Order: sequence, then structure tokens, then C-alpha cells
Amino acid sequence: MFIACPDSGRGTALFRAKKLRCDSSSSLVGARLGNRGFLEAPCKNKDAARSRSWANQNKGDPMSGFRFTGGAATYLGTALLGGLITLLTLGICYPFALVLTERWKAKHSTIDGRPIVFTGTGWGLFGLWIKWLLLSIITVGIYLFWVGPQIQKWKWEHLAFAG
Repeated sequence: MFIACPDSGRGTALFRAKKLRCDSSSSLVGARLGNRGFLEAPCKNKDAARSRSWANQNKGDPMSGFRFTGGAATYLGTALLGGLITLLTLGICYPFALVLTERWKAKHSTIDGRPIVFTGTGWGLFGLWIKWLLLSIITVGIYLFWVGPQIQKWKWEHLAFAG
């Protein structure tokens, strides 16, 4: 069962509900998005009231939700290498450092037990980065307000499930 919720006016986000323990009418009248971002529906009995949200219903299920298995030591090494690449090239090779850290994050992440891969390359972002860098210099840094969201968009466009 998928539950649709509005996503900032840009379409609809879908949330997967494995078990929805609520009243027997199976309607979602009165359902709302809870303070942690999970769908909550009014329930009539005590057992159902304890497990209203999707997160509580899947607690203990190792295959559900988002999982991250990265450790501090490997992150520190990856972050230091990325920082060093950026620093030594005066920011010109930042795309390669970004790809390095994004691949590390994806390598250690799963969604519903499915591993994630980052498909972007440093060369794929390099041309855009040089353009953004030049526009930022020309506009005395004003263009930087547009660079951050563009980088986020590029990162999301290059995430995929493995296999």
C-alpha cells in the first residue's frame, strides 16, 4: 500500500506502508503527517494506538527504512582526502572530492535493504563547476546562492539502486 502526501507543491511523495493497523473501515480519514514525517492515522484500539506510524510498525525489521553503516575512521580518511584535493587545487578539483565523499556515503547506505550507488563522475560535474566558479567570480559571489541547490540536484540525479 502506498500513501501519497504532498511534497512542497512539486508533485507527490509516496510512502510505503507495510502494515497499517487502524480502524476496520480501512479509510484514511483523519490521517495526518506526524511531527517526524510519518503518516499517522486515528486508531480505535489500544494495540493499534501504540503503533500508529510506519516507523513503529517496522521497528526491528532489518530490511525496512534507511540504514547507514559508515564508520568514523573511514569517513575521516575520505573527508581529509577530499579536503586535501580541494585545497591543493584551490577549489578547481572540488567535483572530484565531492564524488569521492558521495560514493562513500552511497556505499554505506541502504533503503529497504537495497544498496545505493552513486553514478556521478568528477568529469561529469567538472564543466558545470568551472562555469559556476566563473559566474560566482563575475557576480562577486552572488551566484553562489544558486550553486548549492544545483549541486544538490546533481547529486540526487546521480543516485541509484545497485544492480
